[in-house]
Amino acid sequence: ASARGAANDEDDDDDDDDERRSHSSSTATASTSKSTTMIALYYCYVPVPSVTRHVAFQTELCRRLRLNGRVRVSPEGINGVLSGRRADLEAYEGEGREDLRV
Repeated sequence: ASARGAANDEDDDDDDDDERRSHSSSTATASTSKSTTMIALYYCYVPVPSVTRHVAFQTELCRRLRLNGRVRVSPEGINGVLSGRRADLEAYEGEGREDLRV
């Protein structure tokens, strides 16, 4: 647990960080052709029960969809910057949400 999580546990039992889910994403277009490459920046703060399993999931998903960038996975959630075709980024988002149940 983080220092912030420990402080919250001491301060107020009604403020349960494990129940909170927060996510955000944005995209930027790098080209206007049919093979448009986009960049997605996102975070999703949701408990990740098995970081090792989710890292393997992210690695396989990004390889399969031919996405480039970085994804950081921690027990508190994920954070990433990826580039690829719009359809592949949308597929990534859908499969990622499904895996994290967001």
